[in-house]
Amino acid sequence: MVVIGVLGGNDRFKGTAANILATNEFVVNLVSQDNAQAMNITCVEAPADVNELELAGASHLSSLSGLGRIAESRVAFECRVLTCLVMGPRQMIVVG
Repeated sequence: MVVIGVLGGNDRFKGTAANILATNEFVVNLVSQDNAQAMNITCVEAPADVNELELAGASHLSSLSGLGRIAESRVAFECRVLTCLVMGPRQMIVVG
């Protein structure tokens, strides 16, 4: 079981939360010291048409779920949503 907290942007859920709600699946990529700086870049508040992964110079890799994962991440958990709890404006907890 994996539990994550997801925060939204100023006026909407960011892509991660919107994708989780749309697909009922998600991938958690663990961050190492080697890729921490790039992963911090992926958290920026960017317009919906900006690919934060490309912005960070990271690579996309195919995964079993079809969602894909971050190639530079040594560990990735591919999850199906068991439940989502919306806790407030643009805030939710996801259990997978």
